[in-house]
Order: sequence, then C-alpha cells, then structure tokens
Amino acid sequence: MEKLEKYLDKNMKAMWSYFKKNENNWCDLNTNLNITSYSAVYNQQYYLLKYFPAYFTEYFHIWEEFFKKYNKESIKIISIGCGVGIDFSALKKYKQLNKIPDFDYKGIDLIAWQNKFKNMPFIKKDIDKIDTDDLNNIDLVVFPKILTELTSDNLKKLASKIIQSNTSSELYFINSYITNDSSNQNVDGIDQFKIICDDLKQNGFTTDDLCSEYTYFKKQQGLIVDYSFCVYPNEVKDSLINLKSNCTNYNEEENDCKNCNIGTYPILYNKYIAYNIFKFVKK
Repeated sequence: MEKLEKYLDKNMKAMWSYFKKNENNWCDLNTNLNITSYSAVYNQQYYLLKYFPAYFTEYFHIWEEFFKKYNKESIKIISIGCGVGIDFSALKKYKQLNKIPDFDYKGIDLIAWQNKFKNMPFIKKDIDKIDTDDLNNIDLVVFPKILTELTSDNLKKLASKIIQSNTSSELYFINSYITNDSSNQNVDGIDQFKIICDDLKQNGFTTDDLCSEYTYFKKQQGLIVDYSFCVYPNEVKDSLINLKSNCTNYNEEENDCKNCNIGTYPILYNKYIAYNIFKFVKK
C-alpha cells in the first residue's frame, strides 16, 4: 500500500499549494458546503482538503467489496454527482493493485470541478437533463454523497430513465451516504434511494437487499487502523486546522476576524463512513 500512501501525500500537498494561491478568497469561504458554493474554486479546494483522503479510502474499500460480488468480464459505470471524481480515482488505483474487469466509467455533475482527475470521462449536466442514452447498457450506478441533494421529483424521473434504458438482467448501485456517526443511525440518503428502489421493484426488478439498510464499520476508529495508506500530511493538517491564523487578512482586532471559523479538521475516522451495494435482477 506504499504507492497509495505516496499518492495521497502527493495529492494533499498539491491541493494545499493550490488552496494557498487563493488565500485572498479565504474570507469568502463557505464552510457549509453545498451544490451552490461548489462553483467557487476555493470552496472546491477546501472541500478536498477536508474530505479527500477519507472519501478516497471509503471508495477504495467499497470497490474492494464490490468486486468480490461482481463476476462479469467488463463493467459500464455511471457516477451521478461525481464532483472531482474521487470514486474514479479510487477505482483506477484499485485496478492498478488488483485484477478486476475492464471498466467504462463516466461521471456526470452540474459543476465542472477545476481539479477533475486526469482522463476522467465527464459530462457537465443537470440530473434532470440525463437522458436514456447516458444510461444505456449501464451495469452500475454510483451515487457518491449526492442523494441528499436530490428531490423526490429528481429521483422519480431518474428511476424512470434507468428502467427505460436498462437492457441487462442485472443492475447494481453503490450508494455512499452522508453521516456524522453511523453507530447512532444518523445516516442521510437512505430515504432518497428508497424512491428509486421502490420504482425498480414496481417495474420488474427484484433484490435480496433491504434498501433501508447500510454498511458501516462497527468498530469506530481512525481510518489508518483499517487502511495504513490513509496518511494525512501533518504539515497540511496543521495548516488547515489553523487556517484562521494563516490567513493574510487576519486581524485579531477586527470583529470579522474574531468571528471567523474557517479552520477545520480533516475527516480521518471511519465513523463517517456509511454505504451500501445493491444488486437488482430483472424478472
């Protein structure tokens, strides 16, 4: 796993370097990140500094579990709300270290993130603009932390298009949920996926999985305990935690600076991981 450790170390240092170049915008940081704020490059970089190692590790783990169940020779994947493509990055790295089927991946997102991963097939598109051609012959749909951003109407339209375009006898989903602590059952996104799940069941699909269930690490601990490669560079971590004092605009006499809360701790614990892998079979 040394290659992965170096990969994360190199990427986090590069992200910090990019972020530093935007330090004049730090006062405008939106720490409550959402689909609107992601259009600003400095918010994208802030998001990645906080979440990238944890989400990369989560997706690496999910791919490991997924390919224990998937046994076809190739796979066609669509990632809805792919963002910068952390799931794609983890998939590529997993393939470098393991023998898995050839994959055809495309990511769809409303925002074209500045630092998308190299060679990631990408379509800039609103979810309601996704058409049956985008979904044609898809084997796997990935929802990377996006389900809570979607309305019931979004989900029902998407489910209808998936049903119309699906030609395979099997259809898989990977859902990565939003959670603060899954042991307390505080997991968001499950109710949204249930809309898609129910529509599939009403239109000729069956599953042995319960769409209300999710998978999580029962033993809550640091990610590095489970995945030794999940190392966050100390100098970047310290800079991010102390972001307020690192800001060139900081003035402890000004009220705006006194009330500033831009510093943040990166996510490095498995208690923030909750996901599921679903397999649907067409009758």
